[in-house]
Amino acid sequence: MNATTLRRCLCLALGLVLGACAPPPADDGGDEGPAPVGPAAGGQGAAVTRMDGYPAGPYGVSEGTVLADLAFARPDGSTLRISDAWRDDSHRVMVLVTASGWCTSCIEEQPAYEAFHRKYAARGLYMALAIFEDPQFEPATAEYSASWKTRHSLSLEVVADTPFQLQQYYNRELTPMVMIVDMDTMEILRISTGWDEASVGAIVESRL
Repeated sequence: MNATTLRRCLCLALGLVLGACAPPPADDGGDEGPAPVGPAAGGQGAAVTRMDGYPAGPYGVSEGTVLADLAFARPDGSTLRISDAWRDDSHRVMVLVTASGWCTSCIEEQPAYEAFHRKYAARGLYMALAIFEDPQFEPATAEYSASWKTRHSLSLEVVADTPFQLQQYYNRELTPMVMIVDMDTMEILRISTGWDEASVGAIVESRL
């Protein structure tokens, strides 16, 4: 073996040794294991995956029970089920309010409802107004809910409760009813009559 060949062999052997002992690539994330997923990964506001299917009964009509999957008529005549809103993981808490065309306080409180909806909607509030009768005490229709939504310039959900299903939850003479529901479990957190923004806001804030 001449001198040139010997030098080439020595260089090759040295390269193999240095390569085997080279330090691993720099780790900019530390040795913390896999990145977290789910609520812990995103902190507040991270998406929560709900169970498959609407929460099972038995359903009730009082605080602490599960709200049934009721159906209402949208202004365009289509059907809105409670489960339609529940399927949206961004909805953390629901405020469901009743109204009628003969209820003076209901009419006066529409701006307050809209302001409340705008304040919390981006944080996970789902707010819906269910109208059950017109000024002549006739069952509300989809068309009437459409005119109500337009007349009061509402961006919150407005529906017609034509068969007045919500009457089983309170005394209709005390309209409006305000129901607050946890959208993960569909547990009724509170049922009250009259609009008390401070108390409703406190419960909503605690769930967002």
